[in-house]
Amino acid sequence: MSVQFKIVPVGMLLVSCACCLADDDLITAPKDAPSYKLSNFRTEKDSFGNSLLAVDFQRTTKGSGAVFVKGKSARGRLSIGATVPTLTDTGTIRLKSFFPDRGQAQQDIELYFVQSHYVAEGKTLNMMVSNPVRLGNPGPTTKPRPWTAHEEAVYEQYLRNKHDDSAQKPLKRYTVSADLPGNAEFVPNTAKLTKGTKLQACFQSKWYPITTLSENDDGSVNVRWDDWGAEYDCSMLRSELIIEKSVLSSLGKHPAGRFPAVPAAAVAKNMKGAAPTAKPRKDYPVTISVPGDSQFIPGEASLPSGTPLQACYAGKWNPITHLSHNADGTLTVRWDQYGPSFDCSMVRDQLIIKKDLLKRIQTDPSSVSFQDNVAKKQAKDYPVSIAVPSHSQLVPKEAKLKAGTRLEACWSGKWNPITTLSENSDGTLNVRWDDFGPSYDCSMVRDQLIIRKSVLRALMGSSTPSEVRTWTDATGKFKVKAKLVNRTKTHVSLLTETGKEVTLPLTKLSQADQDFLAGSTSESNNPFE
Repeated sequence: MSVQFKIVPVGMLLVSCACCLADDDLITAPKDAPSYKLSNFRTEKDSFGNSLLAVDFQRTTKGSGAVFVKGKSARGRLSIGATVPTLTDTGTIRLKSFFPDRGQAQQDIELYFVQSHYVAEGKTLNMMVSNPVRLGNPGPTTKPRPWTAHEEAVYEQYLRNKHDDSAQKPLKRYTVSADLPGNAEFVPNTAKLTKGTKLQACFQSKWYPITTLSENDDGSVNVRWDDWGAEYDCSMLRSELIIEKSVLSSLGKHPAGRFPAVPAAAVAKNMKGAAPTAKPRKDYPVTISVPGDSQFIPGEASLPSGTPLQACYAGKWNPITHLSHNADGTLTVRWDQYGPSFDCSMVRDQLIIKKDLLKRIQTDPSSVSFQDNVAKKQAKDYPVSIAVPSHSQLVPKEAKLKAGTRLEACWSGKWNPITTLSENSDGTLNVRWDDFGPSYDCSMVRDQLIIRKSVLRALMGSSTPSEVRTWTDATGKFKVKAKLVNRTKTHVSLLTETGKEVTLPLTKLSQADQDFLAGSTSESNNPFE
């Protein structure tokens, strides 16, 4: 049985939790870890008469890193995982159960402090950094085990990577999904990068400053993300790093065969914004009870892309969409309320699924399909709070909008330019806010989007003439395929194949186009259009 607790340290209510640990997962603490002495483990009552568990702590050895409360009871492992305050050497931790105890204190419980280090891919070392304290008889006293030779080697390498800039860092993939700046290029294999050389890397469709720490023998580069510090140090491929051309010209050069060449196809793939094989793993521990109609995802379950799931955050269950399976058993998921920018990988025991849905997937997988869940962007609400311009209207339900059709949406008291990405089966539209880029892509309802009437007429086939033709400017250098939307005595409005409306003086068009317009009867006599 798993019992879950709230933690109330020094009078503050702080809800937190982490995965339970088995006894053989705990190892003795190294010399550089902090150590604590726990004492006076007791029960107390809060102001409402509910039972609390309280334990006093004293830090006996200083060290860096977060420390968590763990424990067990006679009925099973406890799920607690509260962070111990790091700014004080002494204090009291108070724990309150999530489940009503009818005024009766929890009995037969053992608590202790643990520090965890994610030292390698799929490998975490959990170190016991305090003595255990007990109420009643929770079973055998928990004792940390000795380190294995492999764990000692992995931890030593972890420390070298953490403190030695010349040691090869864990490789991280950050696929390029933004246009390359005109003054920059990908880092070539011949570039001799010294410590401090300024680079850039792409994350969430934006370029971020990167500082070189050192080069590795395989050609990868140890780097530091300037905006996030040493905690995120890693090695990266040169094909995912860019450098300003002026900086590159000042660097020394390696022999052409020093590092293996990066295939041109790999760089081209980067520029298409291809996603890496797995998103960064994120930890969202379960701090509340699982609903009766749901369960954790079994390790053997294979889920279709788009399967609706839920994950725990801020004390509630949040909607999650499954995107893909990873080789290590984790799932790549999308938080429905936060969009693609927060896609990540999660372990299965932090994700839940409806029991009846899981049964359908396991017994008749061909009967379930969730592709629309993947295609549809995160829904956003932007109510119209200002008048719709006379030349525009709300997007009608029957309008078929192609990708690229220009719209507008209301935000901050004004109309903002929007580009259509695609239509969803429920009638909503996937859109991009032109001024804010792909990170803010979302789906919106049509009655919060407006479209120019002239653009709508052309899309609905009511403009005359409505055929697409090639238009040429007066110089003969520029051409565009577009429909004629409207013509006055001095100007013409054209709707391009991408849905963009262009208005320009007649004199900017070629003589052939002007002759074509002179013979058309599309000129509007309505002075209000």
